[in-house]
Amino acid sequence: MRCRGVTYYQAPSADADGQCATRIIMTTFDTRLFALDAKTGIPCKYFGQNGVVDMKRGMGEFEPGMYGFTSAPAVAMDTIILGAFLNDNISVLERSGVIRAMDAVTGELRWAFDMGRPDHKGWPPEGETFTRGTPNMWTHAAIDEELGLVYLPLGNATPDVFGPNRRAFDNEYNSSVLALDIRTGNERWKFQTVHRDLWDFDLPAQPSLYDVTDPATGQIVKVLIQPTKRQDIFMLNRETGEPVAEMIEKTVTTTGGNPRCLKAGCRRPSPVRSACRRPAAIPSPRPTCGARGRSTRTATSISSTTCACRWRSG
Repeated sequence: MRCRGVTYYQAPSADADGQCATRIIMTTFDTRLFALDAKTGIPCKYFGQNGVVDMKRGMGEFEPGMYGFTSAPAVAMDTIILGAFLNDNISVLERSGVIRAMDAVTGELRWAFDMGRPDHKGWPPEGETFTRGTPNMWTHAAIDEELGLVYLPLGNATPDVFGPNRRAFDNEYNSSVLALDIRTGNERWKFQTVHRDLWDFDLPAQPSLYDVTDPATGQIVKVLIQPTKRQDIFMLNRETGEPVAEMIEKTVTTTGGNPRCLKAGCRRPSPVRSACRRPAAIPSPRPTCGARGRSTRTATSISSTTCACRWRSG
């Protein structure tokens, strides 16, 4: 079935048969989406086909185990939001990493975010599929209903460690946090944690949402905290995607590296450290460490290994 949980959902009302006022929304590794009555476990018969939606639609043919669901779906604003697992490093142009949003009451598609066709929100035309091999979200999304946004920690276009075949939109979205409007599926912002990722540094975990107080103004700053595989934890303004802390793009060595990367100029988000107090010369600071000034490092990151509470003006 699955290994990372199910999602509880309270519907606007019960179905016509009096069932499913509260629901368990779950997915399976063989790409099925279920809605079950939370009290009885009986499938909600008005959801999809007797409580089940086959999510293979638009994906094309694939062998068992190459595509499926391993994480609990996000549910907010009567919408189920789904990423998917891809058995990567097997071939190029594997199944699509499309993000899909389904009506939590009926199981109908509300929108799809296909990085290869971002303006097309519906199912692919007959005989076509969603764009193959795009960065996917295999872990959990986070939701801010007040802002109406879902935050998606993305992986890489397959294969993870080979770059010459990647398309422009692959390089744009790989290893990024992506914020989409829950109602429309339109992109609001994205932040890339690794540029031209050839090391499988895809984002492995659900971001946390946290509010910090700016000590200079007393105003609340809504932030998103995103852990990574490389021990950096990025802190972003979750309304805009801008780093809450100072960030520099540092040029890295390309000696012995990929010629295409060398030609493009390889850079990465890089730590900027300072003492754990406000520099007197910088006005209107924003904290990256929360109200208590916890230890941080990297342009937008927190780490327990260094004491570097970095501030940003403005």
